[in-house]
Amino acid sequence: MSKRYGGYWRYDELEKHYKETITEVHRILQPKGIFVFKCQDIIHNHKMHSTHINVVNWCENKFRLKDMFILTAKHRMNVPQQSGVAKRVQKHARMFHSYFLVLEKT
Repeated sequence: MSKRYGGYWRYDELEKHYKETITEVHRILQPKGIFVFKCQDIIHNHKMHSTHINVVNWCENKFRLKDMFILTAKHRMNVPQQSGVAKRVQKHARMFHSYFLVLEKT
């Protein structure tokens, strides 16, 4: 997926992008304007990142969380099974959902 659509090699790159986006939207949005932010929690380097919580925290003093929608995936990507290799052990829950955060400029 990342080869086809692009992606981030490190979580801090994604974090930087999101923070810059929040700052720019706050700059151009009128008071009481609505900002819808789509994100997904991820596991990177065996560490869980609750991105939707981080985004709400990054928006503190700029936006108020007005509503939140959780969208479940209709189709799930299969994890390729490698033959001849020791069976992988799942260490984290699979995440097949994303969040739409509805934020209002304060």
